[in-house]
Amino acid sequence: MSWFDALAELVRAHQQLAYLLVFVFAFWESIPVFGVFVPGSTLIVGASILVPTGAIELVPVLLASIVGSIAGDTVAFWMGRRYGRDLLRWGPMARRSDLVNRAENFLRRHGGKGVVLGRFVAPVRGILPAIGGMAGMTWLRFFPAAVIAAIGWAPAHVLPGALIGASLELAGAVTARLGGLMLFILVAAYLVFV
Repeated sequence: MSWFDALAELVRAHQQLAYLLVFVFAFWESIPVFGVFVPGSTLIVGASILVPTGAIELVPVLLASIVGSIAGDTVAFWMGRRYGRDLLRWGPMARRSDLVNRAENFLRRHGGKGVVLGRFVAPVRGILPAIGGMAGMTWLRFFPAAVIAAIGWAPAHVLPGALIGASLELAGAVTARLGGLMLFILVAAYLVFV
């Protein structure tokens, strides 16, 4: 049994925990400061690699990613609304006031489109919802955009991971057959030579 098979068995035994972790990874992506340091996207792609093994299922992983993303964006938005510019005093945002000002202007100009686009840009994803709250964006403008962004973002990370997993399984199956064919050719060549 390979390490990959062992990992798949471990995850299969604890599926609910795996879905919870996918939710948490998506959630933390949006939280100011944490979102900059937590590689949630990478971890979600990594978890999705296990979908073709049957260790976890595609639809629950997608739902956990979508709901986690929406929840994280919502919490970050309300943090921005509640704490305002005080959030800018610590972490990476304190050193990047120019980036924060540009993001704030971008949201003022583009509103909901900015929220959707920001979900797909890694460095901004961790601060944009909070900046939306700071910039005075209305909840009715922010929330639908966050939902649309999450519905697009989750498959953009889960499906490539599932394809990588399927490729790994296919490569494993082909490798075993190719190895058998090579062994057959070597034995046949040896017998012909002898």
